[in-house]
Amino acid sequence: MTVTGAETIAAKFAAAAAVVPAVAVPSALDKAGLLVLSRAKQKAPVDTGNLRGLIAKERPSPAEVDVVSPAEYSIYQEMGTYKMAAHPFMRPALDESQGQIEELIGHAVITTLEGVMGV
Repeated sequence: MTVTGAETIAAKFAAAAAVVPAVAVPSALDKAGLLVLSRAKQKAPVDTGNLRGLIAKERPSPAEVDVVSPAEYSIYQEMGTYKMAAHPFMRPALDESQGQIEELIGHAVITTLEGVMGV
């Protein structure tokens, strides 16, 4: 028994396996990082503007994106202290973005697969 087109389909799946992690995911992660970055800056408590101004997006690898707040007092704003109530801004930014992040990644993967598979 011979399956017609099996080699073509296998080649398309192999191409998709290479393209999705190399192209679709990094692109979607960039967009997701910008989304969280924007929300974190909106939510950051402002006194001098330093905290808000230092929030940034970093790419440690193609499969990762970090939104960071390097101001030394960021943790105290986020978590609070025994003398000061918390003013969370990083975690809420991520939590509020979760659904959109899932949509961004899902859409990027599906669009890339459709392109590679010729759908």
